[in-house]
Amino acid sequence: MAKTILMSFLGKVSPDENGTYKRVSYDIDGEISKPCSLFALALEAHLRPDKTVIFGTPTSGWDMLIDDALLERVSGDESEIYAELGLIQEKAKARPLAQEDLDELTKLLSDAFKVEFLLRIIPNGFDEREQLQLLKIMADEVEYKDRVHIDVTHGFRHLPMVALTSALHLHSVMDASINGLWYAAFQGAHVPAKAVKLNGLLAIADSVRALSMFDKDGDYTSLSKLFENNEPAGSNLSQLLKTAAFYENTLNFKEAKVQIQKLNSAISKHRKNLSTELQLIIPEIERRISWAESTEIVDRMAKVVRRSLNNGDYLRAALVLFEAIITSACEERGLDASSYDSRKMVQLELEEHLSETRSPAFPYYLELRSIRNSLAHGNEAPSSNVARILGNSASLSRSLTETLKLFVACELKIHPGA
Repeated sequence: MAKTILMSFLGKVSPDENGTYKRVSYDIDGEISKPCSLFALALEAHLRPDKTVIFGTPTSGWDMLIDDALLERVSGDESEIYAELGLIQEKAKARPLAQEDLDELTKLLSDAFKVEFLLRIIPNGFDEREQLQLLKIMADEVEYKDRVHIDVTHGFRHLPMVALTSALHLHSVMDASINGLWYAAFQGAHVPAKAVKLNGLLAIADSVRALSMFDKDGDYTSLSKLFENNEPAGSNLSQLLKTAAFYENTLNFKEAKVQIQKLNSAISKHRKNLSTELQLIIPEIERRISWAESTEIVDRMAKVVRRSLNNGDYLRAALVLFEAIITSACEERGLDASSYDSRKMVQLELEEHLSETRSPAFPYYLELRSIRNSLAHGNEAPSSNVARILGNSASLSRSLTETLKLFVACELKIHPGA
């Protein structure tokens, strides 16, 4: 079952004259907390997570954390707590603390907070190896689809960057929801520190990742997710992208183009009402869908073939390339390319023309047709040559690329060069 997890860092910077951080109140979403030394404790009281994990180095202020956390939450006999705290303080004076030192306090903390409360030793993160170790330590505390909050207020100055990377890693690999990336801004001893959610950074990262996914596979669905729950009322932007993705993924490029044109109109109509997050990314989205306003469908299909070849998606490359050739022949004859009868008639006419004229492109066309059929239906290759081509990725890529070049050069038409 998915849990809500709070992660925070513990440092030892700027202790005041009493050997602890200044005790201040925190303004968290308009709620003013009790004064405490560490923002994580105020955030824990506000969020009430299922698990809290505090990360710190061996020389972090663990005794300060334990003092502040335990003595505010504990009830009943405090002798055991004072004893454990005293031991920790003595150990901290003598040497850097180890994980086994902190493990002894886990039960006391968990009992005090009535939830799982863990203390974890982490490396300083001064080099790449230690930074990767830190990412793994954080990931080990999260399970699939957990809801995660990360507080970056305390600790080394470089840790927020590591925490942001961890958030992206957890979101991508564990499908965790990063519900909050938190920082408390100190505004003076007599003013509550303002709790700030830095989720805008995560939103930007999501946008960049969605664009990268689209550039790789060309699926509009990755872009549609940017608009979900974040689009102007009535704009229907997300659904238009999903519909365009459906049509293009089912090789209906004509209808996909119609949906993208509708999307362009909707963006223009609702541009002023787009969120700041979308305002940042919308120019790049528009650049990627601008083909619908100026590009012929067969040119779009050729681009999809190139992308599919680059991604090693040879089935899609063969399917789209073959259909692009037939679509182009239909357009050449002024026929409806969406009509089954027209496409069948033109295919036969094209094959007859290429055969009768002994076109140098005809063997490539026949090769493509056989490759397409074998890949689409799982049939045995009809010839030893096609079997050889299908035997490895290099020969298959080379065959499809050569046929694509002929198509782009207008050699696979009823009237070549037209």
